Amino acid sequence: MRPYIICHMLSSVDGKIDGAALETVTGDGEYEATAAKLNGDAWICGRTTMQQHFAENEPFVSAANRPAGPQPAFVARRAKSYAISVDTMGKLRWRDGDLGDNHLICVVSEQVPEDYLAMLREKGISYMGVRKVLC
Repeated sequence: MRPYIICHMLSSVDGKIDGAALETVTGDGEYEATAAKLNGDAWICGRTTMQQHFAENEPFVSAANRPAGPQPAFVARRAKSYAISVDTMGKLRWRDGDLGDNHLICVVSEQVPEDYLAMLREKGISYMGVRKVLC
């Protein structure tokens, strides 16, 4: 089965995707109402947005700082809906494997520390790797 992907995004003219600038573009709850109508089974945010709204306040600090290298995907569990966090360097610290009713999946790179992946497995958080981060 091929994935069916809907990209529901909103940004201001200057490229900002979060903050007071967006409130002038949409009505209260309009963005979320549109997303609900699209009936997706996942949503995705980058590291900065996840840090601001969903992750623990204190970042993850590696004790050994050894890159994990290429890793197979780790599926902690299957779910009806998913929250996907793009955190290629392993900076975000999580309370557990769920954000509300959504199971958390982290997109990481081969540069992420080994102990970061251990933390994700311990907390029941799924992850998948990308090969190389260029920036």
